[in-house]
Amino acid sequence: MEWLKLFKQQNQAALIMCGFLAASGIVAQVYSLSGTKYDVIEYCFKPHRINNKKAKYCTDDKKYIAPLGFYEQEKYAPANPRFQREDIFVLSDKMTRLRTIPATNPQAKNYAIAGLILEIAATFLISQRAKRYKREFAAYFEQLKTDLNQEIKLNEQKRSLFNHKVAVETEYIKDAITDRDAVQRYQDKPPELREFESQQARLHNEVVELQRQVQLAKFKAEIAKLEADEAKFKSEASRHLSATADPLELAEEIDYKALCPGKVGELEFYDWRNLADDAVGIMVVGNSGSGKTSVASWIAGWLTKDKPAQVLALDPHANRNPLWNQLNIYVISDFQLIQRQLEILLEILDQRRAMTFEEVENADTIICFADELSACIKQFNDPNVVTHSLERLGCEGRKYKIVFIAMNQSINTKDNKDTSAAMLSNYLIIRLCAIARQISERWKKTDPRHKHVQETAYSCVICGSASTNVAVHPTHHSYKQYKQKGNKPLGLLPINQLPLTIQLASPQDIQTDWHEDLILWADELGRLPNPQEIKEHWEEMMGHPPSGKQVEMLHEYLKNRN
Repeated sequence: MEWLKLFKQQNQAALIMCGFLAASGIVAQVYSLSGTKYDVIEYCFKPHRINNKKAKYCTDDKKYIAPLGFYEQEKYAPANPRFQREDIFVLSDKMTRLRTIPATNPQAKNYAIAGLILEIAATFLISQRAKRYKREFAAYFEQLKTDLNQEIKLNEQKRSLFNHKVAVETEYIKDAITDRDAVQRYQDKPPELREFESQQARLHNEVVELQRQVQLAKFKAEIAKLEADEAKFKSEASRHLSATADPLELAEEIDYKALCPGKVGELEFYDWRNLADDAVGIMVVGNSGSGKTSVASWIAGWLTKDKPAQVLALDPHANRNPLWNQLNIYVISDFQLIQRQLEILLEILDQRRAMTFEEVENADTIICFADELSACIKQFNDPNVVTHSLERLGCEGRKYKIVFIAMNQSINTKDNKDTSAAMLSNYLIIRLCAIARQISERWKKTDPRHKHVQETAYSCVICGSASTNVAVHPTHHSYKQYKQKGNKPLGLLPINQLPLTIQLASPQDIQTDWHEDLILWADELGRLPNPQEIKEHWEEMMGHPPSGKQVEMLHEYLKNRN
C-alpha cells in the first residue's frame, strides 16, 4: 500500500536508530558480563619452621587467589591445614602476597547501566513508532472511508443523472409519438369535422376571453371602491391626527435632585433609586387624573434604563388613554383578551419556574401594565384570574424577571372586600393624590407628612413592601395646581423596549358567540370587510367601539382565514 510504503520511507532513519540503540545496548550488556570486575591478590602461606626441610612452599597447588578486600581481612588467619601434608606440622603464619592481578573489566557496572539505558531508549522509540503507526493507520482508514463515501455518492449521482436522462428521453419519445398520433388522427378526420372542431375551439376561446373581461371589470370596481374607502379613511385619519395631543417630551437624563431630595426640614422623602430593590410587584393607585399611567410608564423607563425589556399594557379603557400609543407600547383592551393574556403570563411564570438559574438569567425581562383591575373583575368570565395574577405575579414575578405593574382607582380590587394584606405587602404601593391623602389621615395633623400631603397638588405616598413615607410625584411634581385633565406628564423616561416575542392573546384564543357572529357576518358579505366595516359591526354587536389594535387583529384574522 502506498501510504505504508511512504510511512516506511519517512521513518527509515528512526528504524536504523532503534536498531543501533538496541544492538549497542545488547553489546554493552554482554560486555558487562565478561572478565573480572575487581582486583585480586595471589598469595600463599610460608611458615617459620617445618619438620621436612625438603618440602617446597608456595608451589602452584599452594597458591591462592582472593579479592583484595578479602585478603586484607584474612591475611592474619592461620595456615589452612587442608593444604599441608599429614606428617608436617606448620605453625601459624601470615599470608604472603605474591602478586596483584588487576581486574580485566573494571567498568562492567557502567557498561551494564549504559546497556540498560540504550535498551530503554530503543524500547521507547519503538513504542512511539507503534503509536504513530496506529494514528497513521486510523487517519488513513478515515480518509479511505471518506473517499469511499464520496465515490459512492458520485456513483449515485451518476446513476441518478443517467436515470433522469433515460426518463426525459422516454418522455420525449412518448410525447413525440402522442403528437404524431394526434396529427395522424386529425388528418384522418373528414374536412367537415375538422372545420367544426376549429369553430368550436374559436367559440371556446371567445367565451374564456369574455369571462376574463367580466372578472377584470369586477376587480376594477372593487379597486375603485377600495380607493374610495381609502380616501375616506385618510380623511378620518387626518381629522383624528389634527385632534391628537402634542407629542410627549421625554427626558434624556433623570433629575435625581428633584425626585430624590432626601431630607428637607423635618421631611424625609422616599429615594426612588431604591425602587428596583423595594418592589417585588408594583401597584399604582389614584383617582382619575392623578397620573397613574404616566407614573407607571415612568417606572418602566426607570427599570429599563440599563437593560431593555418586553413591554405590553392591558387596559380596557385604552381608547381614552393616548399615552400607550405615544410611548409605542403594545396594548390589549378587550376584557376577554386581557383575561387570556393574564393566564398566558401565569403560564410563562410556571415555565420559568421549571428553568435552570442560567436559563432564567438569559431570558428577557417582561414588564406588564394592568389597568382598571376593578373593571376587569366585573367583566371577566373568571374573576379569580385577577386575584391569582396579583398573588403570583406580585410574589414570584420579579424572581423570574416578570415585572407586574398594577393600576387601579382604589387599593381594593373587589367591591366591599379588602384585598389580602399579606398579598399587598409584596407590592410597592404608590398612592397618588386623593388616595395619598386618605392614608395621610392616619397621621397626626401636626405631623409634617400630613401637612405636606394635604397641601401638595400632586401628592405621593409610598407604602407596602417599603416603609410608609412621602415621595415626590415622578411626573407631576412641578405643577402647583391639580387638574383632572390638561396637565401633561413631564420628565417621562424613554422605555427601552425589546420586540414582543412572548405569546400574545388573540381572537382565536377566545372564540365566543360574538366571534362566530363576526365570521358569519363576513361570510354573508362574501368578501373581506374593511377595518371601518369591522369597527361599525363590532360596535353594533358589543355596544362599544373596539380599539384600533382590536380592529387590526380582527381584520388580519379574517384576511388569513379567507
